Amino acid sequence: MPSPTQAEPLSCERAKQCFAVSVLTSQREGSSSPFGGGWVGKALIQRVKSADVTVDGKEVGAIGQGVLAYIGIGHDDDLATAKKLVDKILTYRIFENTEDTDKAGKLDWNVQQAKGGLLLVSQFTLMAKTDKGRRPDFGGAMPPDKANELFHQLVDYANSQHDKVAMGEFGAMMAVTAVNDGPLNFILEV
Repeated sequence: MPSPTQAEPLSCERAKQCFAVSVLTSQREGSSSPFGGGWVGKALIQRVKSADVTVDGKEVGAIGQGVLAYIGIGHDDDLATAKKLVDKILTYRIFENTEDTDKAGKLDWNVQQAKGGLLLVSQFTLMAKTDKGRRPDFGGAMPPDKANELFHQLVDYANSQHDKVAMGEFGAMMAVTAVNDGPLNFILEV
């Protein structure tokens, strides 16, 4: 047990407990969305030379050069916002144009033009509210059962738009390995 001045490590099980407390607190306060609405899709994207996800020592998803995208699903998200987020990820220009010498060194290509892969990893902690205190408030994240369904719909849509899509395992304790390229990291919101 940590001393009162030490923070308790955030294990997967502890994160689920914190999430449940945040949602219950929000519901008691009479808000459908804990932060007053408007908390929708967010992605942390990283340009990578390679990335993979393992669960219990078994690889569940991997890409070569491309984009590793951590996906945060908020209370107000639906299939339309999920599609909008995927479209933004796929068209966001974070790769150098290798064919046009006039544009050498400029971020002019998206992952599709660069013929890169897309690795999608569900990450509810992106929806944390962090402006008060020293402990994240996960009440902005969609409840796990609904988020699982929407995340899989998001992956299905990504597969219909791009031919190199891989994914992590929703709700699992994942080991994500990435070789960042740049590094280039961006937070996208829709």
